[in-house]
Amino acid sequence: FSSGSSEFDFAGSISGMIRALLGRGRLKVDAKLVADRLNCNELLSAYAAGRSLDVSKVEDMDDEEYEAAMKAAEDTTEAGDPLIVVPSNVEADLAIEGYDVEYANMFIDWLTCNVRMKERCVQVYNTMAAANLGNLFFEGYYATPDKENIRTGFNFSLVDVTAAEVFGMVPQIKELVPMLSSFEGLLDCDLAGTARLDTAMNVVMPSVKGIMRIGGKNLSLAQDKDLRKITRLLHFRNKKELKIDKMTVEGQIADGRLEIFPFDLNIDRYEIAMSGVQNMDMSFRYSISVLKSPLVFKFGVDLYGSDFDNWKFKIGKAKYKNARSIPAFSATIDQEKVNLSYAIRNIFEKGVNDAVEVSGGEAIRRKKEQMGYVAAVDMETQALSGEEQLQMEENAERMEADGDSIEEESEE
Repeated sequence: FSSGSSEFDFAGSISGMIRALLGRGRLKVDAKLVADRLNCNELLSAYAAGRSLDVSKVEDMDDEEYEAAMKAAEDTTEAGDPLIVVPSNVEADLAIEGYDVEYANMFIDWLTCNVRMKERCVQVYNTMAAANLGNLFFEGYYATPDKENIRTGFNFSLVDVTAAEVFGMVPQIKELVPMLSSFEGLLDCDLAGTARLDTAMNVVMPSVKGIMRIGGKNLSLAQDKDLRKITRLLHFRNKKELKIDKMTVEGQIADGRLEIFPFDLNIDRYEIAMSGVQNMDMSFRYSISVLKSPLVFKFGVDLYGSDFDNWKFKIGKAKYKNARSIPAFSATIDQEKVNLSYAIRNIFEKGVNDAVEVSGGEAIRRKKEQMGYVAAVDMETQALSGEEQLQMEENAERMEADGDSIEEESEE
């Protein structure tokens, strides 16, 4: 078969077509689709255009008139704009293998996945792809029990992608982790959770619940003028570019915010522990404990602000003393990811209405209770001693002698 620029072979069985068209039964499909070329953007545009056509007029059109009407509708319809409602009278099991696949801004060399549809829900699983944005694994569901109750669940991993590519594929991640835009290099990203969608198929951000993990090796941190205040204060060797050998950031998304769990980071001559809270309105508060530095004492920095263009910092004592004192959540994040994956894979067995409510978080809650966890941003910041403050000031004076200046802003 061919449709526009897409070319594919479709083999399998279809039953119940007449009863489904008469509204007396279900259409059942069990098939495999192999595509030599698959332009999903074009197909979605055609789908949206087809929905906008007047069915009563279509019946009287010949092939040329129908093709012209479809082209006119496509020219005035944005792909993906209308709500896609999963039909209640269709049950389908599809195995898909595609080459030269185009979707959104992704160009995929090879893709394989399974799709199951029933009960107004589409389940996608066993998805693996090699794309221009890196390698991809995905599983998820899309449920439309009614127009006011549109749900999605997702579990995906991206390997060897840049921050810009992540934002291009999943723009919502920039709202969740805006600091990610400061990192240059290849990243690995895991994101799993649930969310509600509006009728334009946009993610309702406050409804997102789940977990995330972002890591990478051989990264660099781009600096703006505000970040240079910190690098000068800490007496970094290289004030223009900060190199990071290895980084793994993990967190939980719930209640309209991303909680970033403590993680350690080696950067320049420093070892730091960092954690914080990023709100959906872009306001944030982070806590940094400097575990190793050229100074003889440990200290901390609290960063806070309405967004990353308007922030301040406050210096005090370190809230973590060493790497061993940093609470670990990696195993718990793995467990939450497994729980969400289980809910996605068993959505029909558990029942759509029950399964779509699963959003994870229970394992993290138990872990926090077990360890008596208190986030560093919720701990009181203790002031430096007089001797420590003097050493900090002497460090600043050395920097000024080298021709640098420090403009420190204190907490109001």
